[in-house]
Amino acid sequence: MKAAKRSRRDAIRDQLADLKMPGALEALDEVLAGVDGGGLTPSEAIETLLGAQITLRNNRRLQAAMRSSRLPAVKTLADFDFTFQPSIKREQIESLHELGFVERRENVIFLGPPGVGKTHLAISLAVQAAQSGRRVYYGTLADLITSLEEAQAAGALKQRLKVLTHPSLLVVDEIGYLPVSQTGGMLFFQLMSRRSELWQALHAPELEEAATT
Repeated sequence: MKAAKRSRRDAIRDQLADLKMPGALEALDEVLAGVDGGGLTPSEAIETLLGAQITLRNNRRLQAAMRSSRLPAVKTLADFDFTFQPSIKREQIESLHELGFVERRENVIFLGPPGVGKTHLAISLAVQAAQSGRRVYYGTLADLITSLEEAQAAGALKQRLKVLTHPSLLVVDEIGYLPVSQTGGMLFFQLMSRRSELWQALHAPELEEAATT
């Protein structure tokens, strides 16, 4: 008995599966229905399929980053209310989200009093970096120093510094909230010194200067 001829739709589905493009595969039927109904041109259909795959890839990257980066929440630039802070230059913030500063290994500092959106913007940059496939890590200054102090006490400071130096983007939040001991300040300086050689760090400090005890 002669096998039934496979449809072009089935062939495309198999090709997408072979290319490991589950996002495009999931969107295929809806896209082809749009083409058949005249709602999508062939080029628009291709764009939609690729867009679906990119969206799935970025979401997966973000999920992985949320597990490893300690980001407290997903905050994006689209969610930021610029009308709440009209003094912020939108064009400048949008330019930062192109992540050129990451490639140039530059630091970004968000400076201002509490409650003006510094943490939101810092996390949104981390989310953007994670979606682009970069490793990110988030921590408050107090938490980072505590982890360094604990690692030093356990004889594992070198390993901990290596972990915190590796991410392409390090978000240091809540600088100035709590006093920093002399030992903690020295450990944090070691971290920043190591990162300055290879990577860049993103700081979201508070306006108040950290007190050293």
